[in-house]
Amino acid sequence: MKSIVLRDHEVTRLASAGSVLVWRVLKGQGGWVQYHGCLTGDCPHNSQAECDAHLQIACPFGATGETRFVKEAHRFDGLDPKIALKMKDFETAQFRADEDDRFVKWRPSTHMPEWASRFRVTLTVSCRQIQSVTDTEADHSGISETPFWTPKEVDENPKPIHEWKEPYWDDQYFFGHYHRVAFRKLINARHPGSWERNDWYWVVECKEVK
Repeated sequence: MKSIVLRDHEVTRLASAGSVLVWRVLKGQGGWVQYHGCLTGDCPHNSQAECDAHLQIACPFGATGETRFVKEAHRFDGLDPKIALKMKDFETAQFRADEDDRFVKWRPSTHMPEWASRFRVTLTVSCRQIQSVTDTEADHSGISETPFWTPKEVDENPKPIHEWKEPYWDDQYFFGHYHRVAFRKLINARHPGSWERNDWYWVVECKEVK
């Protein structure tokens, strides 16, 4: 079975809600994503659905309806990985999303074998520009689980974003909800200027298979 790599906050959301939205930037941007985000460039299609069919073929993270196992940062309960990989005992697997212990050496998510994975998910794939994200979708992406700080609060009395009560102005843009603010900050931290360029992203909804 093929895999999909999720980050810690995405795994946390998947575990708590049974589904998560995963946003991954399209590679090679520069004009070839032109109409409805269609990868054929000079789009002959008449609807978003027709374009999406092409996107699903080209998406490197999977296609709509496909089932994949989730890879995440992990370790094997103090065991030497070489021994654990031979044992193939799921009970030895521990997950960074659950423990968040940064003083422990975790194995990269890309190294997780299928037998150690705790999630199987079905995918729904689309392609959208990043600024189209709603506050609800940002929350669905697990952003509320990620600690961020406002520029105005970070100097003397930093406060985690989940404690904000009122909307505020940020770089002359008004955001009424903290999920979308944190989402924008996370996107720009990973891909500087991506929000301002309104880049195209793969949007992969992962629903847990019980």
